[in-house]
Amino acid sequence: MLRAAREMRQHEAILLLADDPVALIDVPALAQAHGWSLEVRELPGHAEFRIGRPRT
Repeated sequence: MLRAAREMRQHEAILLLADDPVALIDVPALAQAHGWSLEVRELPGHAEFRIGRPRT
């Protein structure tokens, strides 16, 4: 989570891959708290999170 937050300071969007089921709760909460856009794809064995800054 900390790494994703750090990367979002430097980039407009990131792709985060996670195999920890807790990420399905923590990543959306982090994105919502910061007002970031989020797309989630659950795949066998891991999830992909596309996180982006809102367009102004």
